[in-house]
Amino acid sequence: MLSQRRRKRPGRTLKPIISIVCEGKTERAYFCAIKGLCSNWHIEVECSNNKSDPISLLGKATDRLKKFPHGSLVAIVCDKDNWNEKQLKPLLEFQEKDRCLLIFSAPQFEYWLVLHKGVGARIQTSTECMDKMNKLFPNYKKPIIPKEILNIDSIHHAISEAKKDNVPEFLNELPEKGTNCYALLERILNPRK
Repeated sequence: MLSQRRRKRPGRTLKPIISIVCEGKTERAYFCAIKGLCSNWHIEVECSNNKSDPISLLGKATDRLKKFPHGSLVAIVCDKDNWNEKQLKPLLEFQEKDRCLLIFSAPQFEYWLVLHKGVGARIQTSTECMDKMNKLFPNYKKPIIPKEILNIDSIHHAISEAKKDNVPEFLNELPEKGTNCYALLERILNPRK
C-alpha cells in the first residue's frame, strides 16, 4: 500500500519520510496539525492507540524503520507519564544519528505545548503542567491542539524555550524535566541536514 502511494513519477524526486510513532492522541493530533507547515519531508504519523507501552512503541518504530529507505527518519514520541525508568530504558537504545530519534517530554507532552506560548521553568509535575495549560488555553481539552500555537512563530518560540532546559537531541538518560521535541521540529521545519 505504501509503495502505491509513494510511486515516483518521471522527473520528480520523492521527499524523504519522517515517520512519527506517537504514544497518545494528543501527540498524534499535534504532529498531524503541523504537517502542512513542512515542505521538505513527507510526514506520516501513527498513534499507538491502546498499546502505548514503551516496548509496543519500540516495536512499531522498528517495523517502520525496516519499511523506509535510507534518508528517512523514524521518531518515537513519548512522555514520562506513569512509566518507570526500567520500562523506558529500551527506548534509549533505539536512537541512531540521522535515522532514529527518541523524542521525550517530562512530565508530559503538554509541556511542549505550553512552551509555544509561555515558559516551562517552574513546571515539575503533571499537575503543574496541566494547570499552566489551562491558564494559557482556558478551553483546552485533550487531544485537541489550540489553534493559536499551530504557526511557525509559536513553534520557534517553543524550540527556543525547550533548549533552555538543556535536554540534548540524543538522550543518554531520560530527563526528569524538559523535552527534546525541539530536535524533531527543527528537522521538520528546516531543509534536510
